[in-house]
Amino acid sequence: MFLDGINHIVNSGFPSSPPQVGRPGWVFYAETIVNQNNIWWPHYRYLSEYVQRVQSLLTLGVAMNQVAVYVPLADVYAQFGTGSLNMDVEIEKHLGLEPFLALRRAGYDFDLINDCALQTVARVEEGKLRAGDAFIPLLSCSAHVSCRLNHSSDWPSSCAVEGSSSS
Repeated sequence: MFLDGINHIVNSGFPSSPPQVGRPGWVFYAETIVNQNNIWWPHYRYLSEYVQRVQSLLTLGVAMNQVAVYVPLADVYAQFGTGSLNMDVEIEKHLGLEPFLALRRAGYDFDLINDCALQTVARVEEGKLRAGDAFIPLLSCSAHVSCRLNHSSDWPSSCAVEGSSSS
């Protein structure tokens, strides 16, 4: 997971089971299943401490991706609704997989960015998108068109392309 860029891991559940249920006890499909019924429970502390150290170091780093891909979440929500939404699948349906594969084949890595991030944490500095500590020189505004960022303070509209989404 760390190699995929995930730098914050949270155990999603701790199943509580009475001893008479036996092993593995009651389980919930979306949990880590780390409790006294798991055979490596006595050693889990060491794994947890290691993960804590690694994610602490990774969160101190600065993102170095060359491309930010704009994901029009409002369009996805409008088309598919919000209930039981698997965002990875719906974004892939909306934008297609090819733009992401093309970036990878060309040797680029990327971050996804949405309207909320563009409006609250992103800004243009020296012709590059700055989101947090990251400086990203290219913003992909749609599945087919990318735009170089300029120094305009009205940069979201300067990236508007015919056929692309805007909010």
